[in-house]
Parts: sequence; C-alpha cells; structure tokens
Amino acid sequence: MTTSLVVDEIRNLISELSSTTSDQLAPKQHRKLYVFFGTQYVNALEILDNSTIFSFQTPSENLKKFYEIVIPLEDSTKTFKLFKDINYCSCEEFQENIALSDKPTQFTCEHVLALVLAIHLNKIVPEIISNEKFEQVIKEIY
Repeated sequence: MTTSLVVDEIRNLISELSSTTSDQLAPKQHRKLYVFFGTQYVNALEILDNSTIFSFQTPSENLKKFYEIVIPLEDSTKTFKLFKDINYCSCEEFQENIALSDKPTQFTCEHVLALVLAIHLNKIVPEIISNEKFEQVIKEIY
C-alpha cells in the first residue's frame, strides 16, 4: 500500500469515528487503529481511561466549541486544548514529529487520537461557557 493510500485510509477511519457515536469500538476498528497507530493508539486508550475530556461550548446560536484533555500527573495536571476535525496539538510529540518536521514520521498524536475516540465513544464531559471566556481561551491558544 502506498503512503498516500495509507494516509487516505487513516483519514477515512478517523472521519468515520468522528461522525458516529457508539458505546464501544468494533473489533475491526480496534485492529485498524492498532495497525495504523501502534503505541499511539495504546496511549490514546490510556488517556481515555485515566483522563477527563471536556467540551466547552458557547450557548449562542453561533455555537463555538473546543475540547480540553486534562491528564492527571502526580502533583498537577497537564491540559491540551483541541478542536474537532483539526489535526493539531500543542504537545511536544506533535510539534517535533509533525508540525515542525520536514518529513513527518506520524499522522497525528495520541491526544488528537484520544479526542476522536472520546467523541465516538461518548466520553466527553460537556460544559457551557460564555462567548467572552471562549474568546479568552482562543487568545491563549494563539
């Protein structure tokens, strides 16, 4: 399978997961995810088991939404803000291996993959925030 076919297959699988919800992954989906992502997939499952993933959205008609993964550490937490359907994360892995790399070595990071899985598996904790708070968070990200 050529690189472009693999990338297309990964995009299709992620799109399929992002557009549907279920209580669990089908065995075929587990296999594909593991084949494509390996330890990243295992790490994403660990994030799902040990972290909280929030969706923050505004109450307005112009719905604005972002997601935040909160990973507990020994003495603190680590957070990553993400957007559905945008393959970007501020984590070191994403920055070094994808965003800043001349020859990316992976398609995405474990945090983006965990978000896709959390959306599919209904493991998101919803929160409503004001438009002002949303804009403040966006300014912090960028």
